Amino acid sequence: MLNISNFFSRFKNRELDEMMFRAAVIDSVKETLKFDLDPMLVSYSNNMVFLKISPAAKSAVLLKKKELLEKIKEKTKREVADIK
Repeated sequence: MLNISNFFSRFKNRELDEMMFRAAVIDSVKETLKFDLDPMLVSYSNNMVFLKISPAAKSAVLLKKKELLEKIKEKTKREVADIK
């Protein structure tokens, strides 16, 4: 029974890490651009952050991309290469 609980704890920890990363991205966007994001609109894959937002909001993000990348790296300690 102990092995099963260890197995499921890995998934729980992975999900918690993902939620913490999304929260850090949302906080960085909120600090920099003064608008909120839904956590389900943020994803991370291959060192890239993907935002599923409107074109107007994405333009604002891309204008402040460098500042956002620095804040995200500072808060998460993950290597983030780009925001798309």
